[in-house]
Amino acid sequence: MNIRYFRFDDLKAAGIVRNRPTLYRWIKERGFPGGILLGPNTRAWPEADILRWLESKSTDGETPEPQGSRGAVRRSASLFQK
Repeated sequence: MNIRYFRFDDLKAAGIVRNRPTLYRWIKERGFPGGILLGPNTRAWPEADILRWLESKSTDGETPEPQGSRGAVRRSASLFQK
């Protein structure tokens, strides 16, 4: 089983989050997964954890704040296609 991991730049490119302060606030206050440390300065998030969190936000009525000009956080597994 392959587990795909995404770093901050991947989350940003997918339109999930625009900056690190927002990401860390979501981890602290909104239940975004904390990710795992791959090295001393390298944090990554398993794809399944990200998708599970996005799905929970769409079903609990709480919507993450919009990120940039996209107007809303994208919620599709297609974000993470190779």
